[in-house]
Amino acid sequence: MRPLAWAFIAAVVISAEQGRPAPGLAGVRLGITAALAVCAVAAAVGLNPRWAERGLAAQAVVIGLLGGGGVALAALQPHGATGLAASLAVLIAAVRLPAWPAAAAIGAVTAALAAAVALTQHPAAQPAIAVTLFCLLLAVTGRFIRRNWESQDQTELLMAQLQDARDAEAAAAALAERGRIAGELHDVLAHALSGLAIQLQGARKLADAEDAAPGCAPRSHGRRTWRRTRSPRRGRPSARCAATGSRRSPSCPSLSTASAVTPAPTSAW
Repeated sequence: MRPLAWAFIAAVVISAEQGRPAPGLAGVRLGITAALAVCAVAAAVGLNPRWAERGLAAQAVVIGLLGGGGVALAALQPHGATGLAASLAVLIAAVRLPAWPAAAAIGAVTAALAAAVALTQHPAAQPAIAVTLFCLLLAVTGRFIRRNWESQDQTELLMAQLQDARDAEAAAAALAERGRIAGELHDVLAHALSGLAIQLQGARKLADAEDAAPGCAPRSHGRRTWRRTRSPRRGRPSARCAATGSRRSPSCPSLSTASAVTPAPTSAW
C-alpha cells in the first residue's frame, strides 16, 4: 500500500504546482501551500509502520488531518487532481481502522469532498458522483487489503500453534519412549537379580546340606570338597566326598581304595 500512497502524494503535489491558483505565500495561495503541507506531513506520518502500532485516537487524528487538507485543496483548486489527497485519507482509514471507525471516517471524508467539489465546480452533479464512487472504490480496496493482512496474521498464528503442537507431541513421544525403555530395563534387571538371588540361596543351602552330611569331614580352608558315602542299595560309595588337602576322613574312600570297595562287574552271559 505504501508505494500507491506515495504515488498519490506525488500526484497531489504535481497537480497543486501546476494548478490555478498555484501555491504561494499570500491569500488563497498561502492556503493552498498550508493545505499541501498538512497533507504531505499527515501522509508521511500515517504511512509510517510504527504509527500503525499506535492507538485508534492517534490514527484517527492523522486521517482527519489528511482528509481535511485534501478537502481544502479540492475547494481551493477546483480544477485539478487535488482531490486525491482526501481519497488517500479514505484508503488509509479503510486499511488501518476497525470496521465502524473506518466507516465513520470514510463517510465523513467522502461527504466533505463531494460537497467541496459540488460547490466549486459546474455542473456539480457529475464531479461529485465521480469523487464519491472513487472514494467508495478505495474504501472497498482498503478493506480487502486489511482482510488480507488479517488472514496472513491468522495463518501465521495457526502455523505457530501447529509448530508448538508438533514440538509438544515430539516431546511427549520422547518422554514415553524413555519411560518404556526405563520400564524394560527395570523388568530385565529385576528378573536377573531375582534369579541370581535364588541361585545364591540354592547354592548356600546345598553347601549347608553337604556340610551337615554324616560320615564326611567338614570343609576346611575354603577348598573344593567332594564326598562319597555308602549307597544303601548295593554298598557302593556315593558321589559325595570331601577332599581336605592331604588329610582325608576315614569314612570317605580315596581313589586308591575305590577299586577295592567297588565290586567287579559280572558278566551277563
